[in-house]
Amino acid sequence: MEPVRFGLIGGGLISAKHIEGSKNIPNGSLVALCDVNPQCRRLADELKIPFFTDYREMLDEAELEGVIDGTP
Repeated sequence: MEPVRFGLIGGGLISAKHIEGSKNIPNGSLVALCDVNPQCRRLADELKIPFFTDYREMLDEAELEGVIDGTP
């Protein structure tokens, strides 16, 4: 069975909780990160996933089945 591909919108402080929680998604795989703050690219680099600053671009390019919206 193919993993369910999902992206995370929001790379701020709470993102660590979302990333940790995402590991509990059966057959899930975090494959993209989006944040308007370009400094969050470091987090994407650590996770070895693509980084986007526009969620629409992430939705168009990352071939996702789901999204975690970690924005306020």
